[in-house]
Amino acid sequence: MRRDPRLRGLSSEHHQALGERLHAHVRFEEHELFPVCEALLPDAALAEVARRAPKDERRRSG
Repeated sequence: MRRDPRLRGLSSEHHQALGERLHAHVRFEEHELFPVCEALLPDAALAEVARRAPKDERRRSG
C-alpha cells in the first residue's frame, strides 16, 4: 500500500485517531446502516446498487 504524502507530517497520535475513526465508521456501516438498507430496500434496488458498485479487482478470485 502506498502512503499518502499528505499524511507525512502527522504524528503517531494523529494516525491512531484517524485509524480509530475509520474503524468506527466502517463498523457503523456494517452494523447499522447496511442492515437498515437491506431491510427497507427492495431486492431489485439492492441488486442495482451491487451492479453499479465499483469492483475491486484485487478481491476477485479466479
